[in-house]
Amino acid sequence: MEKTVTFIDHSVTNLSEIVKGLVISDEKSYFFTYHHFIQYFRERTTLSQQDVIIGISFVYSWMPTILTINVQKLASATEIVNKAKRGEALKDEDFEILKECFNNSMVGTSKLLHFIDPEKYAIWDSNVCRFLTEKQPTNYAMKMVKNYMAYLDFCERLIGEAGFGSLKEQVGIKGISNMRALELIFFTAGKE
Repeated sequence: MEKTVTFIDHSVTNLSEIVKGLVISDEKSYFFTYHHFIQYFRERTTLSQQDVIIGISFVYSWMPTILTINVQKLASATEIVNKAKRGEALKDEDFEILKECFNNSMVGTSKLLHFIDPEKYAIWDSNVCRFLTEKQPTNYAMKMVKNYMAYLDFCERLIGEAGFGSLKEQVGIKGISNMRALELIFFTAGKE
């Protein structure tokens, strides 16, 4: 069995230096659709199964794979995303159910959760993992809930560091959450 990934111990200070060499542009269609996806979930107090299906379809419009939904898990997944929407802490088993419902993908699950609560959930993908570990991520590592949980903890630590506000300003994109700012740095720096 593969162990959880180990992240390079980045700080706000060294990320600030890394950002100076990056071009983070908001001109791509991802940025245009991003705010619409966030707004869709902001406008809903409670999410129906239809909202969840629409939301995960938003997610897969950003991914190079076709969506498969495990309909037997959809009711449970809907309950779980409503917990996330209410700000309740999700357990490991909640993440597992969501992942199993949506292509067995932690990447897709993280994007859906981010659209629902962009301040609490960061987007997880292979570019992010590659930057944070300085290794080529395996499919197994990308699917591990523990790796995603460690990533969220890592982001929270960075957000709590002195100087984070300045780092976020360096990203140069207005109206995004702290989690999104970090993910954009990691994603851009991790692209092959």
